[in-house]
Amino acid sequence: MFEHARKLFDGMPSLSSRKPSLVHLNALLAACVDSKKFDEVEGIFRVLPEKLSLDVDVCTYNTVIKGYCLMGDLDSAVSLLDEMEGKGVEPNLITWNTLLEASYGNGRLSEGEKIWDLMVSKNVTPSVRSYNPRLRGAVLQNRVADAVKLLDEMRDKGIQADTHSYNAFIVGCCRNGDLDEAKNWYRRLVESKCNVDRVTVSVLVPLLCEKGDYESVHRLCIKAMDQKLLRVTNTLQNVVDFLFRECKVELATEIVEHGKTKKTPYNLKLPQAG
Repeated sequence: MFEHARKLFDGMPSLSSRKPSLVHLNALLAACVDSKKFDEVEGIFRVLPEKLSLDVDVCTYNTVIKGYCLMGDLDSAVSLLDEMEGKGVEPNLITWNTLLEASYGNGRLSEGEKIWDLMVSKNVTPSVRSYNPRLRGAVLQNRVADAVKLLDEMRDKGIQADTHSYNAFIVGCCRNGDLDEAKNWYRRLVESKCNVDRVTVSVLVPLLCEKGDYESVHRLCIKAMDQKLLRVTNTLQNVVDFLFRECKVELATEIVEHGKTKKTPYNLKLPQAG
């Protein structure tokens, strides 16, 4: 709804006899980024504050940095750190986490390490959201031992690993076809009382089927339905079809019947015997 937000913003003086404030500008920028109107971000950020005599703040910069990161323009996002320093605007944890997510998430691991080191040099205390991109980056490079050390470092600092932390390992193991290790990290996730999410399920289910772990894939599908993790039924139907083909008709039937008990029933069907 960016167009409506911009129209309302531009019409504020006539509607309320007052100029838009920084709060309104930041809201407009957020609407712009959330609507993926990235071509509008630069103009709003560079033109409107001067036009309205507004001093931008860390929220303004964080929104623009997020926009650049979503555009894949990490260099422009990082360059804003120098501009912030020049204007006396201190980056906060959201700033650093946004940059870390973008760098590690796009495979620019060396840049991610530089951003991490810069954040630490500023005496910023990292959070679990700071560590998770590093974990994914290490696992992406098959540096699992380094990723495990990061988990130990988190624990030593009193930072509790979350679902995304464990998913980093589960995804890496599934990518390498290592079911035993994937199940080990899944067990650790559950034992840590973290919630299984869509990522956990979507990567584990295909590998469990590939390796013929019928009981585990059955249990995971039941859990996924109970926790509403798979509203699109294609994955579940594929599992039902797979179990049926493997002559695990009882397990396939239980998934189909369990789907019928949900408030919004799953439209799962057993294949016709042929």
